Amino acid sequence: MDNVLSLEHIEQIKEASKDFTSNIYSAKQLQNQTISMIWQPASDCCVWGVKQNGYYRLFFAGDKVSVNKYLHGLRNEFSFPIVTDIIARQPICEILDNTSFKKYITLLRLSMGKADIESCCISEATYAELSHINEIEKLFTSEFDVLVDQIPDRYAIQEAVERKEILIIETEQNFKGFLWYGTIGKSAYVRYWCVAPKYRDKKIGATLLKNYFALNHTCTRHILWVKETNENAIKRYKHYGYRPDGTYDLIYVME
Repeated sequence: MDNVLSLEHIEQIKEASKDFTSNIYSAKQLQNQTISMIWQPASDCCVWGVKQNGYYRLFFAGDKVSVNKYLHGLRNEFSFPIVTDIIARQPICEILDNTSFKKYITLLRLSMGKADIESCCISEATYAELSHINEIEKLFTSEFDVLVDQIPDRYAIQEAVERKEILIIETEQNFKGFLWYGTIGKSAYVRYWCVAPKYRDKKIGATLLKNYFALNHTCTRHILWVKETNENAIKRYKHYGYRPDGTYDLIYVME
């Protein structure tokens, strides 16, 4: 039987917790998701999973001691792998101490203020159309890590295309890359950014990013996430003005 959780339920748990923790941060994370299984719905915590692309993504909310106790005994509950993450201000996640989860990767959040590139700099990139969805899906399949990047399904890609959130570069039917972005108020953020391997080192990625800046030149804050081990990417982002802001996304896997 499918179950649905709400932020109201999480708020009730938060009020009853002495030391609350959670990896749910907005209602959007619960939208359009079927909760495949709820393992611990209680007054002090709840732990649940969503099946995605052959693995379970684990969510939790509640008192730290109660959540840790339940996660400690989680190994025999269901099939693997299980992925979970939490955003923190330090590169450690005590909530997963003494559990079977192992650190998989850490993402750094980079941010910057208003970009200098104005709208007159827009060139070459265009908004994706429905006919480009197959090419976008191909790059998601070949170039992204399913355990890290929370790869969107075809329906989510279609919605983003219709909202004009995906920029592409295509010449003579050759799909070269895309940049998927979003905005919240005066903040803009890069969700996914990918150039097809054979077109790398040809300034395709730079062109996409400059177009993104130009289209969002009124935004006063820009955000993106990057793997902490990807030194080349971090160097490029710093060139445009991005800097680490001390926020980490800690990703753990149980296999």
